[in-house]
Amino acid sequence: FPISMLSTFLTSMYNYTGSLQNGMYNYTGSSRTVELPSEADLMSGWWKPRGWRGDVYYAASIVQVVHLFILNNLQNLFMGISNDNGFLNMSPFFFDQRTLLTRFNMSFSNCTQFFKKPVYVATALLGKLENNVVSIGSDSNSSLSGIPSINSCKNASSSTVILTTLGQGNPITKSIEIVFPFSWGPVMYTFHVLSNSLDHPKKIWERYGSRQFPNRRIRELIRKSEEPHLIARSESSKVIKLGFPSASPSVGLIQICTRQVDNPQTVSDLNALNISYNEVLLFWRDDSRCVSTYEVEFCPQESNDINCFRRINKANIILCSFHHADYSGPNEENIRGTYRVRAVNIWGTAGPYSSNYRYPDIERDTRIK
Repeated sequence: FPISMLSTFLTSMYNYTGSLQNGMYNYTGSSRTVELPSEADLMSGWWKPRGWRGDVYYAASIVQVVHLFILNNLQNLFMGISNDNGFLNMSPFFFDQRTLLTRFNMSFSNCTQFFKKPVYVATALLGKLENNVVSIGSDSNSSLSGIPSINSCKNASSSTVILTTLGQGNPITKSIEIVFPFSWGPVMYTFHVLSNSLDHPKKIWERYGSRQFPNRRIRELIRKSEEPHLIARSESSKVIKLGFPSASPSVGLIQICTRQVDNPQTVSDLNALNISYNEVLLFWRDDSRCVSTYEVEFCPQESNDINCFRRINKANIILCSFHHADYSGPNEENIRGTYRVRAVNIWGTAGPYSSNYRYPDIERDTRIK
């Protein structure tokens, strides 16, 4: 899977645009919409098992495509690009097919377990870019690419940078230096990294024997490795200096925020899906910037005390979902109760709690049936 495939991909996009027939354009006033196939992946055949599709190499490749898309001003020709990878893997290729998630059909417990692959997380990190991309560039000596962005609204107070490398440079840590406007004053920043040199779901799964039916302990360890690793969180007054692992395929997220950044918004659309006995997937929507973590809180079903809520995600999370499992009581379903979520920014300011979500939602389940 050579880097030259990226150039070939871009060339094919140009050629396809040049061969468009008049019938493929839709005109609405002065705007033009170009209808195009949406499969922007680098290799056809989603079912073909390839080891790199399960680790950070695939994630970094997707980010590289987005980088080149912007670098070559293709956004002037295309409204967007997408990746045709919304498939479900087949056994025994749990990580190595072109999918966003890894699926295990746990026959003994009659449930399906899903895990976020690095490519899924990388697309979520791209979603954290601000509304204006600036000074995009790359380092040809280390295959390091960067997508810097800034909030271009009045009194802009935040910036997000996505870094990526396919690990084809020298086996050294690349130094990154970011200089921000003096008028911003002190800033707080966080640096998250996905890398093949760090733990990720496939690496954990292989470490424990690549089992067809990973047990509860292995599943817990895999989930702990889904989120990007927090490498740094600090305050700076002028320059930010960081080290980025260039020897291994990696994706980095840098969030920079002034004290004037808006407080976190109210998390919305909190919902839940049953996975199995004592396991539930919580998910929500949020457009807050500079999120350091989401705090997921739970109040047991039998409690009527408004102070009964306790945080259940021990580690910080920046993705809008959380898999909650509680097997502390063998004869009770310990996940029944009330949930709520709030965002906390990197300055430590917490936003309002979401509306309470009662699980199970009997009325909703009845409507679905």
